[in-house]
Amino acid sequence: MFGNMKKKHGVIFMEMATEFRKNKHVVIEVVPMPIEKHDETPIYFKKAILDSDEMWAQNTKLVDTTGKGLRRSIPPRFPFFHVEFGLDTGFAHVIEDEEKFPRHFGKEVAGGMLEVFPDAWLKPKKQSFDEENRRVQEFKRNWAPYDWTKQLDETAASSAASTSN
Repeated sequence: MFGNMKKKHGVIFMEMATEFRKNKHVVIEVVPMPIEKHDETPIYFKKAILDSDEMWAQNTKLVDTTGKGLRRSIPPRFPFFHVEFGLDTGFAHVIEDEEKFPRHFGKEVAGGMLEVFPDAWLKPKKQSFDEENRRVQEFKRNWAPYDWTKQLDETAASSAASTSN
């Protein structure tokens, strides 16, 4: 969707999974990135991941998930940060000390690339209901041609029709 809009954008998918010993917690964020910056994204994230965590980490700091995906790259029940730069290219990092690893790691890297100060995403400006509603409707219009959930509705409808016959 972002690549086909008037202003071309690439997309970064960021996922962080933590607290496996308590209550599993997963956050997935999607960040559109101007196409001229998107090509540099792997370099920025690679450096940030290599500079992160403790100096004496036991696990490999940077795991390339390209071609094999996240699930075949990180052992189950390990806390991790994962970033994808498209459909099949990305890096993962096993988080060894959850208390020391920044909760907003991915946003900090992306924000730095975009020259956006942390206040912009930590404390976003309040929007009126009308402004927020306008932005939601605009997103829905842009998203409509890419809405894969419509296929689910069509499949369910055809499945229900075939079982009633």
